[in-house]
Amino acid sequence: MAAGPKAAPPPASQPQAFRHWADAAAERIVRTRGERDRYVLAAGITPSGVVHFGNMREIITPELIARALRRLGYAVRFIYLWDDYDPFRSVPANLPGSGWERCLGMPLAEMPDPYGTAGSYAGHFAGVFQERMAPLGIAPEWISQAELYTGGAYAAGVRTALAHRHTLRELLNRYRERPLAGDWWPVEIYCRCGAGLAGTVPVEWDGADALTYRCSACDRLRVADLRRGDGVKLGWRVDWPMRWAYHGVDFEAAGKDHHSAGGSWDTAVPIAREVFGVAPPATLKFDWINVRGAGTMASSSGRLISVADALAVYQPEVVRYLFARTRPDREFEISFDLDVLKTYEDYDRAGRIYRGAEPAAEARRAREGRAIELSEVASGRPVPAGQAAVSFRHLCNLLQIGDGDIDRVVDGLPAGGRQRARAQCAWHWITTHAPEGFRFRLRAADAPPAPVSAPVAAAAAGLRRQLARPAGCAPPDPKALHRAIYDLAAAHGLEARELFVELYRILIDKDRGPRLAEFILATGVSRIDALLANVTVR
Repeated sequence: MAAGPKAAPPPASQPQAFRHWADAAAERIVRTRGERDRYVLAAGITPSGVVHFGNMREIITPELIARALRRLGYAVRFIYLWDDYDPFRSVPANLPGSGWERCLGMPLAEMPDPYGTAGSYAGHFAGVFQERMAPLGIAPEWISQAELYTGGAYAAGVRTALAHRHTLRELLNRYRERPLAGDWWPVEIYCRCGAGLAGTVPVEWDGADALTYRCSACDRLRVADLRRGDGVKLGWRVDWPMRWAYHGVDFEAAGKDHHSAGGSWDTAVPIAREVFGVAPPATLKFDWINVRGAGTMASSSGRLISVADALAVYQPEVVRYLFARTRPDREFEISFDLDVLKTYEDYDRAGRIYRGAEPAAEARRAREGRAIELSEVASGRPVPAGQAAVSFRHLCNLLQIGDGDIDRVVDGLPAGGRQRARAQCAWHWITTHAPEGFRFRLRAADAPPAPVSAPVAAAAAGLRRQLARPAGCAPPDPKALHRAIYDLAAAHGLEARELFVELYRILIDKDRGPRLAEFILATGVSRIDALLANVTVR
């Protein structure tokens, strides 16, 4: 292809000493594949069940690199190949209905949808995943392998594999402990009798479009016409390099299982060169994603977190940030415990550094800034200075003070409309995942008086006086109020910790809670005053 524009130098926000992994990968693609007008990036997965959050690296890695390539001035075609012509190999846990064992061996694209909302089993799970990608700004060209095989698009690739089957066997045997037999064929065949792959054995190929096979299920000798697919597909290790050749793939990331010694990458590379006559694409190896406390996700076991589960707690930009800030070859966890607070704090701090609202060393400013740029759902500059979101932790406190009334809480915030998405995530996390120790609720105004000691009652009265201000006077700032509580404890012969515990009991019926001074000010003086007054000396 004709040469494209030269790679642009990194902007001032990204000094030469720093390269984000996506930018480094983009530059390597240009260097190894040569100058082109357009680069093809590929990804794909088998929709054998719920496409869980652990599969996100398969799609977001090339998406981030695609943005880096476009930043350099190149056009990108990003394709996502659904392996929906793969056979149904096992029944996932929690699949509704019964009798799914009868579908084993059938193409996923030809099985019924368990939920009755899509045209096929594969169509349902692929469709759900595609819908979840839209809020994240991920929109590849979605391609069905079943449609390409059954439409005859891959016929030439299948013929090439059949013509080189002895070479393929030799290449695959380099990495096998048990060599493939001399009568091995590189194809799998779905018999028209509906029995799936079980027992179909190729017998003869005419060198063109007729492939004769025998099916043990129906005990018939049949002829498949490669021009219309006719149930013929290549096995995975041959299919992968074949599709590189067909689609002209320049980059495809793969998990560490594919990149293990003797894995499918090791076999695909020589097959691409020696059988299909193309250079293998550039690649990156990515590691797994775990859920804190749940281990590695797997659809077959039912132990998984869906993309919808993640988006219910994390805003799309924060989800993207998790990947943008972490090299693909490093394992990381997505957390639903108290670490959710830290993740949001890390994202917000990176945004402040990017906008210049928080000082940082040049290297960190470049690193965090590039991660923030790649975290945006729509490619472009992030939120302008002065419109940063309210902290997730503070929103959690405000929502619990307000009994989960998102509208009331958001309406009372600056740029309230921008805070709604975060507030919805915060309330979902509080009610679904937050540890019990983090949750609280203000004592009701008509609750029985809280029994306290005489010194605590006196300190509570003193705190009421501290909070009482003439009309028009500003309330105390959090630091001043925090010091005042310490002073009240000392004045009444109490340990500071003891007074804090007693005040939490008066206010929320717990021994601990959110930072007390900030909590009091966020709740409002009138509500706090009423609760502090509602005590009795025991």
